[in-house]
Amino acid sequence: MMGNHKNFSIELPLRNAYPFAKSYGLGRESDEIQGICPPEGIHESVYRRALMSELLTAHDLLCEFVRDFWPHGSTPEGRNLLTRYQRVLQRHRKEQAGSGSTYDTVPGRLRQTELAVGGLRKGSAINFLAFVRGMAMFGKRRVLKSVQEDLLRTHLPGVVKFLGAFDKSGNYALRSAMESKQVVAAVLNALQQNQKLCDLRYVTVLPESDVCSALVQLSKELAMEYGERFNQRSFGLLLEGRTWRAGLTFLSESRSVSPFAFPTDHSPTVRILGGTGCIIPFIKREERKDEGERRISLGEPTRALDKAISSYCGYSVATTSRTGNTIRGILQKF
Repeated sequence: MMGNHKNFSIELPLRNAYPFAKSYGLGRESDEIQGICPPEGIHESVYRRALMSELLTAHDLLCEFVRDFWPHGSTPEGRNLLTRYQRVLQRHRKEQAGSGSTYDTVPGRLRQTELAVGGLRKGSAINFLAFVRGMAMFGKRRVLKSVQEDLLRTHLPGVVKFLGAFDKSGNYALRSAMESKQVVAAVLNALQQNQKLCDLRYVTVLPESDVCSALVQLSKELAMEYGERFNQRSFGLLLEGRTWRAGLTFLSESRSVSPFAFPTDHSPTVRILGGTGCIIPFIKREERKDEGERRISLGEPTRALDKAISSYCGYSVATTSRTGNTIRGILQKF
């Protein structure tokens, strides 16, 4: 990882934070923060520091960054600065949510009532992970994580408990005694109360135990095969002189998939590791700017996996895919 170059600035040092975040696979997010235009009334450097501290906190990297690059952040004054950054974002998001557009319809309320009384499983409630397809693939659907959280807390039926969200790309921890199909319908109904999300159609809901087992197995197999070239913390893999990211793709129905690389006519950018069931492991190569391709978000590599799986099956397949780092982040909400 990066070398230790301590910085004795009072404010969070962005010149260190940007490359630090990139070294953990957060290059897209780092670039977005670096180029973002701040809201009216907030100084751009304060806004960017607030977003960067939030990003590092969300990925459990803030303590390491403070230790290696910003010692002032560990002092009482530094902790006060971090609290100030957090308050800047909270105040802005509260104002934005207050002026945002949400709607509630009678059919929506009826569907919620129906979900609350039907579809209960026999036995106790279990933990579920929900992954929304398309939340980050299209600009018109990009909704603040805080808004997503409010929608789920407000519109989910009482038999579905919302435990937390990770990132803004539609990753939720839930607990319910309902069947998974009913949880899917409940999540869709809640999110569709926002006009930007009214056309959402696909949500994958799986038991926490299934996803956790698949992720642990993926990490073990890559560590065994590649040793130190695989970073179990970032799910990054050094392969053929390039950085790849490991993750899981979720299919709408169980199928057997043999290992293959895609595309086949030139250097592969996706390698499906193979498996049987609804959860299939993969690694995806990070694109370089000089290749002239738009870099696919690490938290939502869905388009690339759609193409690969569809090519393998011979017909169009819609997947929902996440990198291991994102999946681990939502698992930690339980």
